[in-house]
Amino acid sequence: LQIAMVGIIFSINNSRINHLMIALSDSRFTLEVNIVRATFLVGASVVGYYVYGALGVIWAFSLVEVSAQIFGWWRLRAKRLLRVRYEAMILGAVIASFAAGVVLAQMSSLASMSVEVGRAVN
Repeated sequence: LQIAMVGIIFSINNSRINHLMIALSDSRFTLEVNIVRATFLVGASVVGYYVYGALGVIWAFSLVEVSAQIFGWWRLRAKRLLRVRYEAMILGAVIASFAAGVVLAQMSSLASMSVEVGRAVN
């Protein structure tokens, strides 16, 4: 489930970029970013499957939005609309949120293990 959340986080920011491009009358961006997603998905799924098996395909599906994000940044830069500080702030918040989720999940599993050990001792 944590793997799937990676893609969702990036899709929120990609939606913002897509809306901006449509507002700038660049609706072709939507087609182009979907071609980037499809190309990444095919390539990453094949590589992921051969390297990591089914888990590699799950990672490929989750990371497809990262390729769209990079393409979106590239197009924003071409239009001189990329604000690196703002994008870095969003990316930092994403990384911090993901790290906090991982830490909390680990703490939760450790707490449940200690409860089970306590029951076994008694």
